[in-house]
Amino acid sequence: MNINQEKQLENRINRLSNPKVASHKSLSSRLTLMLLLVGSVSLLAFQAIRNSQPVLSISSDKMNTIYIGIENPMTVAVEGIENKGVQVTSDEVEIRPNGYGQYIVTATKEGQATIKVVTNSFEKEMLFNVEKVPSTKLEFKHPRRNSHTVLMTLEEFKALKEFKTEFNEQLGFDCEIIEYTLERNNYTDDIEKEVMGKSSIIDENPKVKALINETKKGDVFYLKDTKVICPGDDESRKLSWIRIDIRNY
Repeated sequence: MNINQEKQLENRINRLSNPKVASHKSLSSRLTLMLLLVGSVSLLAFQAIRNSQPVLSISSDKMNTIYIGIENPMTVAVEGIENKGVQVTSDEVEIRPNGYGQYIVTATKEGQATIKVVTNSFEKEMLFNVEKVPSTKLEFKHPRRNSHTVLMTLEEFKALKEFKTEFNEQLGFDCEIIEYTLERNNYTDDIEKEVMGKSSIIDENPKVKALINETKKGDVFYLKDTKVICPGDDESRKLSWIRIDIRNY
């Protein structure tokens, strides 16, 4: 508050303390003075808080969770401190500097991780959850009748080269299919056959390829018992089944 502002505030207080003058002032004048004083104190308090402790910004660029088996970008910044003066460490996860306040965090075990940020005059710890990457599902870029049913023409089905999982755009990973069962049903001809595949590449599974080549319009296939390995998995996880309806045109 400068000298002029202080003088104006003093004059207002003197006028309000003089009964002859104050009696002619409205209630709004008193309220204005109170708000002015409160506002000045609040401003000083806010500045004191900011000056006593710099603002820390630390966030995982992938939903504030550290995921096992993938690279987790993290941004760390301390107000008023150059990046070279900031030290970022953890006992539970590996942290690799990536330049300009950016870091790559990798984890191997579920639980929680404490990340410590230290400067010459500042120290703070932040807690993050460490989790497996979320579940995935089988990918088909074809129309769906519902969440479990994919619609294909005969030509589209026979042209398939691979069964694969959906790529996780947000976290940047997909999973590897290591086993599945493909079942064919033709209810008109009372046909039911199934074969097991060990590779996502169809041409690498002769029995799967032969079963697909037998397909007729109106067939129904089930892709089931699908097992995948996702980043960070110690063992496979099982995916939901998918029904493939071969259209009659």
